[in-house]
Amino acid sequence: MSMHSLRPPPCTLPGCSRPCYVADRVVHDFCGRTHAKQALRQGVIPKLDPPHGSCQQCALQGCSETVYFDASTSRVHDFCSWRHSRLAMERGEWPQGDTSGSSECELPGCSDLCYKDPLTHEEMRFCGRSHSNLFLVRPPCARRSCSRSAWVDANVTRETQHLMHCGRQCADQDRTLRSIGYSATSSAATSSAATGGPSDTQCSLPGCARLSYFHGVTGACTGFCCADHRDRATQRGYLPVFHPHIERIISGGQGAAGFQLRVLKRTHPEYGEIKHQFISKWGKPGPLPALERVFEITMPAWVVLAYDEYCQQLQVSGIEANVRRRFHGTSASSDCRVYAGLAGAPCADHTQCAACGIMTSGFDSSFAGKTAARTNFQLRYGRGIYFSSVSGKSNDYSEQSEKVHGDKRYRMMFICSVAAGHAFVTTETALDDSQCPPNGYHSVVGDVSDHGLNYDEIVVYDNRAVLPRYLISYSFRA
Repeated sequence: MSMHSLRPPPCTLPGCSRPCYVADRVVHDFCGRTHAKQALRQGVIPKLDPPHGSCQQCALQGCSETVYFDASTSRVHDFCSWRHSRLAMERGEWPQGDTSGSSECELPGCSDLCYKDPLTHEEMRFCGRSHSNLFLVRPPCARRSCSRSAWVDANVTRETQHLMHCGRQCADQDRTLRSIGYSATSSAATSSAATGGPSDTQCSLPGCARLSYFHGVTGACTGFCCADHRDRATQRGYLPVFHPHIERIISGGQGAAGFQLRVLKRTHPEYGEIKHQFISKWGKPGPLPALERVFEITMPAWVVLAYDEYCQQLQVSGIEANVRRRFHGTSASSDCRVYAGLAGAPCADHTQCAACGIMTSGFDSSFAGKTAARTNFQLRYGRGIYFSSVSGKSNDYSEQSEKVHGDKRYRMMFICSVAAGHAFVTTETALDDSQCPPNGYHSVVGDVSDHGLNYDEIVVYDNRAVLPRYLISYSFRA
């Protein structure tokens, strides 16, 4: 047999002379998917089936799964999932491409970013095909009288992603399982005793007083009473709460810019300390504001790392980090109302909302002066990031964060850890830009004096020198 006889036949599309696509000794009718779709439009073939068989295997070495096929666009992908695409690129088996979307996978419990088509740049709803299938094909709850879907968990192995019930109530009331000695809390008691965690936790969806569902396989507390409440909480940006002194946890931002706000209950050990600092350091005439809520901020990991590295660099140089806890007032967009009676979630719009910009990427000294310009205050000590130990002073810069909710005017400000390093202390009311800071110094501290400042200020000039710790919500009578 000649070598020529081993060549595949030409593409079936009229006018195309290229050989048909061959994979794993299977000869296709066309040279590629593009001509197959064109043949379908021209009526050459009656229909076009989705990819199937070993000829359409995932391109990751060692994976035999069928590749992902997007029926809405008829796009055949090279991998079975976004995870395998990313893994192949990390191994060097596939050229790097921008396949990470900006939003998280819609499957409850999955925090991976959605898959983005590197050619069309279209963002999918899920991180990959497996999570798309899990979301779309969810079995019903095992309780006969329940019409909801069973619990789906993306954070465990494939074998335990589907549980039998939608939540705790159905698991407890299912007589069939009770007859064989099953209890929704049986595994929970063992797990709690072993870990020292709470034996019963209230559902994390605001307004629900039911107890949380314990995972029937792992025994871990899920933080919600049922899958429906978990899904509703996820849509509103709420995360499961397991700490008895945390009211709720609110997520904001996406991917590397993601942050969390933990609403502290008044019983939290840090709440009283924060309240005392805020009220006792107000220092301004007139009625005191009422402290409404304290949000503990979990900043993006890269912001925390940059701050830690900055402090370590100072210490390596023989300079004390000189960390001080200080207030900072700023503005917020009209859409950002989370601190006004917990109305909604953070807008996370870092371009329009100064508060969310700080929480998604830390402080940026290039924006110095914008809030001061809006509030008619001058930059006394150059283009830096300003703080004060006087909460009433920072309130002067929080005017454009004000939201009216009911009979209250809500405002917000940050409490930050500020690494002052070698601080230049002055009683002058202003310094020349060339002295901000003077050579050999990392910050400028403006001290109170009889003929100078009424309230102290501290200014740092390196974005890494600040880490936001808390967001304070306070109010005045409208």
